[in-house]
Amino acid sequence: MEDPLVELKELDAERDRKQVNYEKMKEKKAALEEQLSALPPKEEIEKDFQEAQQKKAALQRSTGKLRNECGRLVHEFNELRDDAKKVEGKLARLQDEKRQRKDRFFRHNPDTQKAYDWLEANRKEFRQDVFGPGKSCCVDIAEVINVTNVAGFRIYTSPSCGSY
Repeated sequence: MEDPLVELKELDAERDRKQVNYEKMKEKKAALEEQLSALPPKEEIEKDFQEAQQKKAALQRSTGKLRNECGRLVHEFNELRDDAKKVEGKLARLQDEKRQRKDRFFRHNPDTQKAYDWLEANRKEFRQDVFGPGKSCCVDIAEVINVTNVAGFRIYTSPSCGSY
């Protein structure tokens, strides 16, 4: 007989728990319904959602355009950098050619080398910048430093004496 009484007490306890749980759920439902009533209507939410999707699509398009522009600019920058490297290489080659030409000229005209060195060493003593002596001055300087190839001296030291 104890068995049925224990079972009955357990059933009563279970029923009480279910009742408490039911009351809690009922309160939650009322709170959710109150929150739901405070929300805007479903149609308004759907309208806002559609507007947001349209803005998102517009932003994605503009982002795509910006990415394309950025890619184009990066490509252009890389091309300009490559061009700059080519120009630097060409400049180095030209400077090397200029040096080689000068060395070759001085090898064949050692007196002209002396004149060039003297001008470089005494450049600061001139009243103006020295780009090389003029036609009449070439001969005088060449005679002072014993340059045997006066024509070569003129050609090398001054654009006004001739071209190198």
